[in-house]
Amino acid sequence: MTTKTISIEPDTYALLAKEKREGETLSRVVRRLVATRPDPHKTRPRETLDRLAAEVDAAGLYDSTYTGDENE
Repeated sequence: MTTKTISIEPDTYALLAKEKREGETLSRVVRRLVATRPDPHKTRPRETLDRLAAEVDAAGLYDSTYTGDENE
């Protein structure tokens, strides 16, 4: 198999290492994380907003008292 060498910053390496599962290579971590995210070229903004709103609601993070006015 052909490989490519890349340089990443130490904090980025630490983030990848946290995501690493037992027996998984960092290359596979990157592939798994990239493959499971939505393709920004195929996802429409409205669909993204709807998905995020559903996730916020499901997590119980919605604050119905928020008005958007920081001065209140």
